[in-house]
Amino acid sequence: MWHFTADVHHPVHLHQTGFRVLSRDGRVPLPHDAGPKDTVSLRPGEAAEVITRFGGHRGRYLFHCHNAEHEDMGMMANLEIV
Repeated sequence: MWHFTADVHHPVHLHQTGFRVLSRDGRVPLPHDAGPKDTVSLRPGEAAEVITRFGGHRGRYLFHCHNAEHEDMGMMANLEIV
């Protein structure tokens, strides 16, 4: 389970696996959050809890913000699943 908090608008994207939005700001997810996702769009000051399973393969998974200027500034990371 992950907890994302945004200071400005961030569409957070996870590669190679999907996730489900469990809550937004501690409340029930919005209607458009239903079903499997690979991106969750967070407004300024908003938080979301998501859950995923890294079952596809062992190795690196990438996650990043889909705002181009944020990607250019290095707002991305690799997760190593062992």
